[in-house]
Amino acid sequence: MRDISDVLTVSFDNGLKDESALCVTRKYMGKTIMLKMELGEQADILYRLLTEQMTKAEIKAESEEQA
Repeated sequence: MRDISDVLTVSFDNGLKDESALCVTRKYMGKTIMLKMELGEQADILYRLLTEQMTKAEIKAESEEQA
């Protein structure tokens, strides 16, 4: 595996509307590229996972979840 250096920017907003939003972007060739956007409860969950110091997260493949 090659060494990769990347900077991701995470933005979270739960202000004006009833629904929260979380967006992950990166810079690529001078442009900002949106990688992921989540709304509502999923945005809140991801925000808590990223900001809580002692959280351990596990990502399962969709095929594992269906089994």
